[in-house]
Amino acid sequence: MEVTRIGLAEAVQLVQTDYQAKVIEAEMETWHGKPVYEFDILVGKHMREIVLDGVSKEVLSDKRKRVKGFFSRKFDGKVIAAMQASTYDLPRLIA
Repeated sequence: MEVTRIGLAEAVQLVQTDYQAKVIEAEMETWHGKPVYEFDILVGKHMREIVLDGVSKEVLSDKRKRVKGFFSRKFDGKVIAAMQASTYDLPRLIA
């Protein structure tokens, strides 16, 4: 039986809309044979990691993400402001 998965552009749009967030990173993976999309998103000044079922569109995981090590020193208010102000449209870019 073939499973129909949603496309990456649709998945990004869902996450950005539902969380009022910017997608920083997106990748497709497989969990127990099911396609999922894993996103790192910026919500306000916080990073979150969201895992979305690639078929049902259900959020399977939603975790606050810590920025550690080298990146924590670089990931300051200026970087966050720049990412929030970014005008790229990821769904349009990958469509």
